[in-house]
Amino acid sequence: MPLIVYYNGTHYQDGPDTSPIDHRNFFISIVILAAVSAISCAVVIGSVLWSKKASASGFNLYLIFLLIPDLLFNIRQCIVNILILKAGVFPLKYHCMIGAFTTVSYVMINLWMNVLIAHEVYQMLQHSHQAKRYKPSSPRIVFCRVSIVYIISIIFSMLTLFNTPLIDGRLDSKNCIPTFFGSGFESFIARYAINVLAHFLPCIYLIYIAVIVRKNNLLPPGGKSRFLALFFFRVAIITVCFTATGLMVILVDSLYIFLVITIIQGILVSLTSLQKEDIYAAVKDTFFCSNSANDISTTTTTTT
Repeated sequence: MPLIVYYNGTHYQDGPDTSPIDHRNFFISIVILAAVSAISCAVVIGSVLWSKKASASGFNLYLIFLLIPDLLFNIRQCIVNILILKAGVFPLKYHCMIGAFTTVSYVMINLWMNVLIAHEVYQMLQHSHQAKRYKPSSPRIVFCRVSIVYIISIIFSMLTLFNTPLIDGRLDSKNCIPTFFGSGFESFIARYAINVLAHFLPCIYLIYIAVIVRKNNLLPPGGKSRFLALFFFRVAIITVCFTATGLMVILVDSLYIFLVITIIQGILVSLTSLQKEDIYAAVKDTFFCSNSANDISTTTTTTT
């Protein structure tokens, strides 16, 4: 019988799952979908890093760091579900705690990475609207900003798994997500402050950027700036909508639908990234072992 983590009031411990789900076909489909998603993410990430031209673009580096959580999440799904199919049980100790950590960090990184990208695009559109030359963020600056998002998200994810004076953290024994059962006004404030910081604040900022761009007519009628803005707008729509849908689904007790939604998100973002010319050229070079991506004529500073 599968083991799952329960909270006994003092610490987490493994115990039997009283209602294990035994759908072999479902686990097989999850492995196949997760493998396709992981491969698609890995191909885009590896192709961009291999191409000197594509990897020189700060926007492409943001996209890579947006895809890395999808890659790791889907690799984990492949490993866990293969072990389930092989052993017939959840063979990993504290798998529920690990699942909660990966889910929370995955959601938070996705949302805040889109905030970083939206801020960069907004700066580009402002410069374009004012007819000023735009200098994209260097790879070093991109890496520093992304590192902050990753570190904060990981720390936040770890904090949700432990019992603290403000939050009596427990794991939902069926969906493996943190649920906060702390009593008192302090716990109430902490619980909702965490939710606002992790989920609502990035969504509000993304909506704010979209409204400002629309209101001030910052989107140019044509050119590379318009393409980049619309390109990353589509990426944000995919990641935010799928993340929000996944959160709503998992809160209504549907972990398995959440897994399918999350896996498909990685595939869609990978396919959408091929709309960008330098990424498409880099991926094509990967498959045909050529070097045409580095031979494409250099575009203006505004498009890099």
